[in-house]
Amino acid sequence: MRNIIFSTSLILLFILSSCSKGVDPGPEFEELALTSFDDLKVGDVLQYTLFSGENYFDQDNQKFDYTDDYLNVEIIEILTNGYRVKEWIDNSSNMFNTTDNYYYHDKNEVYYNDWIIVGDEIRIEKTTEDYNASHLFIDKFSTLIFDLDEFNGEEIEITSWKTDRAFSESDADFYVKDFELLDNVYDHLNVVVRDGPMAADGNGNTYLYSQEAGFVRSVTYSAWTGRGLGWDRLR
Repeated sequence: MRNIIFSTSLILLFILSSCSKGVDPGPEFEELALTSFDDLKVGDVLQYTLFSGENYFDQDNQKFDYTDDYLNVEIIEILTNGYRVKEWIDNSSNMFNTTDNYYYHDKNEVYYNDWIIVGDEIRIEKTTEDYNASHLFIDKFSTLIFDLDEFNGEEIEITSWKTDRAFSESDADFYVKDFELLDNVYDHLNVVVRDGPMAADGNGNTYLYSQEAGFVRSVTYSAWTGRGLGWDRLR
């Protein structure tokens, strides 16, 4: 299955190593090896850093910035066929020390979701009916479904926080090889672009992940402004 199923349109963002400002590693995060979806343990904490980007539609505008905000994603329970996950913004994050309003969600909210592995898919299922269900997957949703098979159809490049795909109000699947992000190199990542909702003024979404590395990037961007927010994986 090469599609992600959304109950509601969302937004997500995409960024890369050619950034306009370096990322501060922030709090003293534990050094983690890349972790497979099927090799997570209770107590594992994956860390991400937030970025914001400009003008998704204009390839000549590659500007984006890391915001010095950090997300913790902790495995709190092993389920029969997956994991229960807790997400919270680290209290060292810049958003707690500024009057700027740049983050879409309640920064104090703690979210719980289930990552369910069924065959060659991983399903992200929210555990409450909250309008917003996740920090990592920034927009509202009921279930997200990701194909764990390695994509080998069309290779794509990523510059700044965008792919080099010409803008299209449609969905597509790609892959990227030897992708360098925040001093980590990923041999092969699936690239899932969900821009179909933008045809109806919804938000576009892009995700980078693999069976081996897990979720590496999650991005959401507005059809109205072209601005986006996303989380990049810190090791």
